[in-house]
Amino acid sequence: MVSHDFAWQPGGPIQRFFEAEVQQDFLKCRFNQPGELRLFVSGMLSAQSNEVVQQKLKRLALEFRHCHEEDLALPLEHRFGVSLLMAMRPWEIESFDSFRRPDSHKDYPPFSR
Repeated sequence: MVSHDFAWQPGGPIQRFFEAEVQQDFLKCRFNQPGELRLFVSGMLSAQSNEVVQQKLKRLALEFRHCHEEDLALPLEHRFGVSLLMAMRPWEIESFDSFRRPDSHKDYPPFSR
């Protein structure tokens, strides 16, 4: 049994396995069947708005864990393995680099956590 609030060791074996195997397998899907959903949104956010959205994603992950804990009372035949991937980062498509003006690079400000 693994604690629900565990964290991977940065660069550790589980993180490397996830990045090499699980991540690609998970995304090898059209997300168009019952029970499947893929959302991708993109926009320009301030560092403060980015932090607000990240906090909301953390609350969603906590709600997911609470649902899991509640559903443990149900018979196994009524439960299904479900994975939820949430990802957020300051990012730009690599192929856009060639269109960027040389003096337009921005460094993302660090958060004070």
